[in-house]
Amino acid sequence: VNFTWPWTYSSEHLERARCRLKGADVLFMSTWSGSEWQHSYTMRASQVAKGLRRILGIEARVCMSSCTGCCAKLKQCASEGRCRVPSVVVHIKGVCDCVVASFPRSEGVVHVLDPIDSYVLTPPLSSEDDAETSQTYRGISAILAETSLSAADYRSHPSVRSFGWQVFHLPHHHTNLARRTIACDEKADARVVGVHSTQIDPNLEADVKNMLASRFPAVRFQRVNPSNLSGKSAEWSPNPVLWNDAKVGRMLDELLAFDVTIMKPNCYTPGDKETHVHQRWRSWLCERHHSGQRLVHALAAGLPSVVWGASQGFVDAVGPSEVWPTAWNNSEVLHHLEELLSNGTLRCSLSAEARRLAEPYHISKTVERYALAFAALLEASSRVPAKQSL
Repeated sequence: VNFTWPWTYSSEHLERARCRLKGADVLFMSTWSGSEWQHSYTMRASQVAKGLRRILGIEARVCMSSCTGCCAKLKQCASEGRCRVPSVVVHIKGVCDCVVASFPRSEGVVHVLDPIDSYVLTPPLSSEDDAETSQTYRGISAILAETSLSAADYRSHPSVRSFGWQVFHLPHHHTNLARRTIACDEKADARVVGVHSTQIDPNLEADVKNMLASRFPAVRFQRVNPSNLSGKSAEWSPNPVLWNDAKVGRMLDELLAFDVTIMKPNCYTPGDKETHVHQRWRSWLCERHHSGQRLVHALAAGLPSVVWGASQGFVDAVGPSEVWPTAWNNSEVLHHLEELLSNGTLRCSLSAEARRLAEPYHISKTVERYALAFAALLEASSRVPAKQSL
């Protein structure tokens, strides 16, 4: 298997992975209470676990509560014989030290850290203050990276190399499972330029609105409604899985009402009390490690998008395309946006290209990569003597 994105493997590789995982349990878990209501957690846990079960027949379950809560449930369940000790534990956004200590790597349990788009500050190797944390991190076998640059950063990190972690570039899947897309008509005029509610660049927004008012007065600027993505609404459900599914559906409905979108990460607007150094640090992390998830959602809906070229998560998603409009400053955003609004043929061509680019991010392909990674880790773990596993 070639684990370089988008991964190259055969049906035989996949079948071998399924055989290796037969009889194994996979557990996806969070480290803090309330995570079951967070979209990123449910995507990386509930949806992937469901996909592994339904698509590949692999036993996968989820514990979305605090670290101590999940650990206590798992230990009690295993001690009473009501469940098996998991062969693979995926820690979402943070490491649960209790689970790593209770079900250690030395006993054949593979622990995988999935920070999503949170950069992992691995502890120094020699600091006595971090000795306990360092020991926990040594119990991890692998880390998942959202972007190609974050994967490269992790692979070259001294602590990661010392811990012996494997690094897999495995970005978010999109949630448009039914592949619903916009109905693009080359002869129709564009009506809506939309952006995600989390994109905050007052200067760019003002420039776009001014350009639309002067050049395309019939086109309106619109944001995804943030109330549809958080908080309780008329569709609120006490079941967090159903609630998150409803949020995903509402977001997709809004995306399908757009004709063109702009994708620029919220990396550059300083906070009220943020120093220049902190702002640069945040921008660096955002550009190299930030997920391209929102762009992937837009691509799956067939939305032509002007993409910010300094965001590696976005560049990874549209990299296979030689024609995708990419901007490195706000002026270039406006230039590409004018082209898209003026040219229906270009919009529809990019809409078809978007659907092609999104296909590797469908859940059906994503769970195959998880299975291949888990099988490789279990195989490697079985070849390492217990005394060398820490």
